[in-house]
Amino acid sequence: MILLTIVLLLAAVLDQSLEQEENEENEEEDESDLLTGSGISPEIQQQILDKHNDLRREVEPTARNMLKMTIYRSNFVSSWPEVVDYWNTKKDNFQYGVGRIDPSKSIYSYTQAIWYNSYMLGCGISYCPDSQYPFMYICQYCPAGNIAGRIGTPYNEGPPCGDCPKYCEDKLCTNPCKYVDLINDCDKLKALMGCSKANKHGLCNATCKCKNKII
Repeated sequence: MILLTIVLLLAAVLDQSLEQEENEENEEEDESDLLTGSGISPEIQQQILDKHNDLRREVEPTARNMLKMTIYRSNFVSSWPEVVDYWNTKKDNFQYGVGRIDPSKSIYSYTQAIWYNSYMLGCGISYCPDSQYPFMYICQYCPAGNIAGRIGTPYNEGPPCGDCPKYCEDKLCTNPCKYVDLINDCDKLKALMGCSKANKHGLCNATCKCKNKII
């Protein structure tokens, strides 16, 4: 699976019980930090990154092309491991190869978090004091996942790092492609006319420039 880069916006509003678990002193400090726009500590950055990568390496069935995530940037002040764990509960309604088990329940926060080539991650928190749920937690991922028609297979099933045996770190691939294809069928165009013509206008950069990379 690839490192997250932000394109798709995901938002999850935590139940107020999470904030009630904090004592009043911590709540006041958190709100003050949030309103002044303070940055997150390296420790908190690592916590949210580790939670995402744990989720990605533990998928069932295992993934052969799952990229490792790295932090892009973020700005948040609360317990992000709890937030990611909440999103992860959506996996109970997900079946690989099928998608949603119960059509009335969402799975999209989970499938985006485990989308194989989303390899860069940015997260933030919004404080809306007049709202019923004043704290809104948001993560953005790039390349964007949750592509229509592929929700049931957010990664390729297989042995961990099966598609990246030379670029593997703890069951996750570390060789993301930095480019994207802007059109479909770039593989066919490359086979028919070569990259000099197929990528003349930069429409097939990933296919033509990313050898031995996870696209």
